[in-house]
Amino acid sequence: MPIQFRCAVCSKNFKVDEKHVGRKTICKGCGTMFLVPQPGEPTSIVIPSEVDLKPLVPTLPAEPPKRVIDRDGRLFAAISSHVEKHIGSITRIFRDYVSEKNQVDILWVKPTPVVPFHTLVTCGMAEAPMPVPPEAEDRAYAEMLLCLPQNWPIDDGALANEAIYWPLRWMKHIARLPQEKKTYIAKSHVLPNGVPTRPFHTSTPMSAWMFIPPPFESAELKRTAVGERTVHFIGMQALHMNELRFFYQHGYAETLRRLQAEFPARTLHSMRRPSFLTPG
Repeated sequence: MPIQFRCAVCSKNFKVDEKHVGRKTICKGCGTMFLVPQPGEPTSIVIPSEVDLKPLVPTLPAEPPKRVIDRDGRLFAAISSHVEKHIGSITRIFRDYVSEKNQVDILWVKPTPVVPFHTLVTCGMAEAPMPVPPEAEDRAYAEMLLCLPQNWPIDDGALANEAIYWPLRWMKHIARLPQEKKTYIAKSHVLPNGVPTRPFHTSTPMSAWMFIPPPFESAELKRTAVGERTVHFIGMQALHMNELRFFYQHGYAETLRRLQAEFPARTLHSMRRPSFLTPG
């Protein structure tokens, strides 16, 4: 017999079979974990254990052999033009010459007095639509956006070091996920690194991504038209493990509010910043 209830954080409606009462589930609207309630009872939010924090993919895939394939020229032209109009002149394009399919380039805009941090934007993720649910059909096309602090070295010599390159590797990995794993990426989703969840690299305490709006004031930056497609830009925010637990307990909106209240942009984009849950 089906039962109906609402998420205690975002009020999203659910309808499930009664046999699922007492089981853990995650709200697709805000990412909060809770127990399926008895009919008529409120939902109970739970703090997930390590085994609950399952990523979409536990480890990064190995890079396939080098091979150049054709790109959608319209997409590249539109994304490049949009980035230069709303962020700044593209300093360099990191071409993806290694992927046999799901090819993803990264556009780099170096820091400026107006935008005092590195901005990296994928180009290639939106060549195919993500398998979104019916209520998100207008967000089937997306590209990822990541900001790194001004002192992050971005050049061939530095990027040969995995301690520097890992954020770019993750950008490509996430951009390929929708086609490789038949899933979709959207604002308010999170992606932990492995089970048990662990830091992305020994040089950083960060161990998960939360997907947010691009951290820029311009509302026009958030999307652009490419032919009949509307491409949305999704920001990547790195989280500490305890911030990830806070997310599951309190939801996306409160986690984002705490991050933005605690850290200015220059600090928020650092991969070595403290957690907002760290005393003092």
